[in-house]
Amino acid sequence: MAKILLRGSFNEDGYRGAVADPSDRETAARKLLREAGLEAEAFYYSPTAFCQFVIMEGDVSDLAAAEFAFMSSGAFKSAEAHLLITGAEMNAAQKRAGRIVSNYDAPNRDEIDRMLLDE
Repeated sequence: MAKILLRGSFNEDGYRGAVADPSDRETAARKLLREAGLEAEAFYYSPTAFCQFVIMEGDVSDLAAAEFAFMSSGAFKSAEAHLLITGAEMNAAQKRAGRIVSNYDAPNRDEIDRMLLDE
């Protein structure tokens, strides 16, 4: 399962609705995410970035379903998701990248110049 950070921003209608009828949207969002197959860990609102952040776990395909559901509500102007990895996972990726690069035969500068001239 992937760790995911979702950032969503209300549109004008979303803010209008939140002010006109303040309610606990976290409970509704958790239910929607659960129905999509995702498990929410935390919800935050950033008053400086004017957006909501949700940290969750699940599959990327489940995330797509949740994003479609959220965006179809008409309350959001944007949503973007970021996959997160731990420091240990990043370190393992760096080591793996080192092994991959050591086996990669990159073109030298002369080959690059020739390819550009051929275009």
